[in-house]
Amino acid sequence: MSKNSKARVLIVTGGIGSGKSKVCEIMSKNGAVVISADILARTAMNEAMTEIKTKFTQAFSEDGSLDRNKLSKIVFSDSNQRLELEKILHPIIQKLADLEFDKAFKNGDKFVVYECPLFYEVRMNKKDYRGVIVVDAPEEICITRVSNRDSLNKTDIKMRMENQASREDRIYNADYIINNSGSLEQLEDQVKQLISQFS
Repeated sequence: MSKNSKARVLIVTGGIGSGKSKVCEIMSKNGAVVISADILARTAMNEAMTEIKTKFTQAFSEDGSLDRNKLSKIVFSDSNQRLELEKILHPIIQKLADLEFDKAFKNGDKFVVYECPLFYEVRMNKKDYRGVIVVDAPEEICITRVSNRDSLNKTDIKMRMENQASREDRIYNADYIINNSGSLEQLEDQVKQLISQFS
């Protein structure tokens, strides 16, 4: 991919439960092409399954299939294991993302957004991109959202939060901040105002 293509992409990131996907959904409805790192990660997992099986044997069932819940518990309870998995997956995800960026711009799309939850955690260089949008909400609101969405208990959610960049670091390093602690209407207004800066 050309460096110029990446420089035209806006990053959307934020902590678990902050509302990144909702922001991207609103952007999509307003003309953005949204590329999701989480979706690309599924493809990356399939590509790297042999290596994952070698290093995370305990996450596989007797029939040889990956138990994703087991893998999640392993990597979120041990930062070294999480880094090991990221080392395997991140280069593949980035390669897939670069291909998607090029494809979007070749199709004539002008407003491309990359939803990347672990942008800071995997130390991607923000200077390579058009800008970084951080979706932010207070911790308790995020915990409630994740609990309602994923049926995780508070301890598990906090453990995942502890494996992410801190809220303070995300805000400090953001180019743009969307406050998602209010109503859907308030969120939509903020997103549309932000989009107007790039149209």
